[in-house]
Amino acid sequence: MLIGGKLMHLGAGALRSTATNRRLMSSHTTSESRKIWFLVRDVQKLNHDDAIAMIRKTVHSHAAAVPRSIDLNKLLGAIAGTKRYDLVLAMYREMESLGVSPNVYSLNVVIGGLCSSGETELALATLGKMIRIGVKPDTVTLNTLIKSYCSEGRVDEAKKLAENLSKFGIESNLITLNTLVHGLCLQGDVHGAVKAVEDALENGVKTDGFTYGPILNRVCKPGNSTLALKLLRYMEERNVDVNQVKYTIVMDCLCKDGKVEEAITLYQEMETKGMRVDIEAYTCLVRGLLSAGREEESKEILEDMIIKKIPFDLVFWNTFIDGLVKNGNLKDAGVMLTETMVKIGMKPNVVTYNTVMNGYCKKGLLNEAREMMEAMVTGGCDPSIVTYNILIKGYCKSGMVDAGLKLFHDISEQGVVADTATYNTLIHGLCQSGKFDDAKNILREMLSRGVAPDVRTAGTLLDALCEDGRLEEALKVFERFKSEMVFGIGIYNIIMKGMCNSDKVDDAWDIFTTLPLKRLEADVTTYSILISGFCKKGSMSKADMLFKEMKAGGHQPNRWTYNALIKGYLREGDAITSGELIKEMKTGLLGKNFKGIKP
Repeated sequence: MLIGGKLMHLGAGALRSTATNRRLMSSHTTSESRKIWFLVRDVQKLNHDDAIAMIRKTVHSHAAAVPRSIDLNKLLGAIAGTKRYDLVLAMYREMESLGVSPNVYSLNVVIGGLCSSGETELALATLGKMIRIGVKPDTVTLNTLIKSYCSEGRVDEAKKLAENLSKFGIESNLITLNTLVHGLCLQGDVHGAVKAVEDALENGVKTDGFTYGPILNRVCKPGNSTLALKLLRYMEERNVDVNQVKYTIVMDCLCKDGKVEEAITLYQEMETKGMRVDIEAYTCLVRGLLSAGREEESKEILEDMIIKKIPFDLVFWNTFIDGLVKNGNLKDAGVMLTETMVKIGMKPNVVTYNTVMNGYCKKGLLNEAREMMEAMVTGGCDPSIVTYNILIKGYCKSGMVDAGLKLFHDISEQGVVADTATYNTLIHGLCQSGKFDDAKNILREMLSRGVAPDVRTAGTLLDALCEDGRLEEALKVFERFKSEMVFGIGIYNIIMKGMCNSDKVDDAWDIFTTLPLKRLEADVTTYSILISGFCKKGSMSKADMLFKEMKAGGHQPNRWTYNALIKGYLREGDAITSGELIKEMKTGLLGKNFKGIKP
């Protein structure tokens, strides 16, 4: 046999010896693989201390023969696969105690474990050790650390790390770039992400569809459709794979931005280029057309889809019906639900029915809403609590609170559990009808059934009681709720207004002075309430002090504020100050919207 230019003669014995060695090596490998498998299986079930003891025992059982580095690295990698990163570090320490020299593989496993445990700084320290002992990091090392930095929002440090490692000959690759781009986009730094791509291209790193995806998503999130379209064209110019998903993202952004014509152009391009226009793309387009009031074109798209036998989903139909309802076209929405969908074999769901019912209720068409709910049941679709809430709200809004209460009691008897929204709707309806005692009874029932009230529950009841002059009752309710929920400035405004209307402006002032302790900031409404209260009391100096404080804090006075001050000064006989305020309101802050002083 000629090997390396030399003639080698191998006898039969030598060949048998070689074959035997191969079998022994294979046997060793199989044996070690089995041991690794059994160890990994067992340590997953153990606590930290017991798992480490088992690892130590297994590793040191080889001590006499000094285990091969490759076997220990396999074991290290297998333990890392269990996500027990505490054991990865323990295993690495055992390897060190045996004098096994770490290599790039073992140190990468350790760095990966530390990063996955949120110990990025320790991982970076391990990188430092790696360099000190002469083990050259590789791209895996770089990408692991960069991913960890980016996940912690430390993108600038990730970029610096990439720059520093390039000095050691560790070059970034596509994974590095995509990780950095993703991190930059999560921070909202679109320009930084684009620059990272441009720099990578200059350095010979090729991009792919995943590179631009995060940038495109980030651009579209705030509705920057112009930039999104430019980015799409930029990708096409560079022969990046621009598929129907990216077209759909931009098309949706254009539609939400009101640029339906440009969205239609993209749709036509997709067809021209032979792209598969899927149901998501059609849904975006139809939503945009309906939002623009272009119902006929939406229907043409629908007919085209039926001809092309595009597979429909419920999201599409619910989007279409929702658009019709928002445009006030309840007739077509109803026909689409009860006829069109049935004709093509689509079964409406609870969202579909609720959408149409909500439209009917907002128009005061309660009989039609009730009939739709009955059709829902007949069609085998169970109403949800949202369905009942829609109808109860419709009754209350139309002044038919008793009908809303009856429906509420009916569903309770059927075992339907009312939620916070149900009770809030009833409490609001009863308060609007002046039935405060009934509203409080509903609140008691709500609490007895274990349904948690929210700030809206409190606000509705407090506002109604204060407006009716029942301040003492309102204060009791306020104290009842205060211990269970955190109130914002809106609730305190209701109480302070109730106090001022009940000639208790000093009590309102006491609450006002405690707002900073509650970490609440007074708003325009707060100042206007107190200014009005002090003006009615005749305390113009205090009202003026609040007025100046209000403006100094950047709160623009409104018509209510000015009306209170102007009338207050007029009552005091100070026509000059009143005139100055009228001029300020007319020419300064309110400008052309000035309509005079309310009597």
